[in-house]
Amino acid sequence: MAIPRYYRLRLRHILLLELIEEEGSLRAVAERLNISQPAVSAMLRDLEEAFGTELVERSVRGVVLNQAGQLALTRSRPSLAFIEQLADEIAIKDMPELRVGANPAVMLNPIPMALRRLMSGNIRNRFTFRTGLVGEMVDALVNGEIDCYIGQVNWAGIDPDAADMLKCRHLGQFGLSIGCARDHPLTRKEIVRPEDLLDYPWASASEASANWQAISAQFRRNGLKPPDALVTTGLIGILSISADTDCLFCGPSWVIRHRITGGSLTSLDVEDFDMTPAAFDFLSLVEPRPGSAMGDWLAALEAELTAHEIKQF
Repeated sequence: MAIPRYYRLRLRHILLLELIEEEGSLRAVAERLNISQPAVSAMLRDLEEAFGTELVERSVRGVVLNQAGQLALTRSRPSLAFIEQLADEIAIKDMPELRVGANPAVMLNPIPMALRRLMSGNIRNRFTFRTGLVGEMVDALVNGEIDCYIGQVNWAGIDPDAADMLKCRHLGQFGLSIGCARDHPLTRKEIVRPEDLLDYPWASASEASANWQAISAQFRRNGLKPPDALVTTGLIGILSISADTDCLFCGPSWVIRHRITGGSLTSLDVEDFDMTPAAFDFLSLVEPRPGSAMGDWLAALEAELTAHEIKQF
């Protein structure tokens, strides 16, 4: 069987794309690599021959990656990040690290439960958790900064090239609710209508967050202009502020009743507000292999969700 031309490539060939993106000049790239400019040109020629297409546009001002070059860089970044991570872990001679990205709300329930399950056995790796909005987490995953992501996914907002790279495992879904303080004026109303929600301030992680988009859609469905968030902050800030003020927020039902809130928050039942459950997914760039750190992590998540029957939170 003939060996594909790209099998002859080395890591430095892939790194070359990153340097061209940063420098825009083969001379500057040569200086970064401490080699001659003809040697850099030869590396670029090897790379283009391996993929059978030009990857840069040349001009008197230098070089820039063309569309094919940008795609090659996007696809190669996770590989570079993986090699860097592997080198760090081998150097410290410690347990390997699994870098997990998560929706902040997921840190309050599914993740601690799965971590407890792993700790009860022979845990074989360390964990670093990072939280953020869906778009931030997907970018981090595609760029190789994290190994997997757990939470909601807004597929419509993901770049098609990035979406093609992602492996998705559906874990379940969770209900969304309007949360507020237990002594909020709206809790004393017999019927809460959508327009009543506009009389009070709102808190949100971001107007780009999936939860805020969900609540905005409900206002528009009822012919109302969605409110602007008075307070923009992280999850803990949202819960703390809403417990001590008249702020309203939209979030997973389990967050509102979680022990961290101390029973200070409650959910509002709003007439004509159909809060559709949100999907809860596991994303990675490679299929989680049974027995690997990522495979063990996914198995622990699925086992806890099944054991506690919270596929629907």
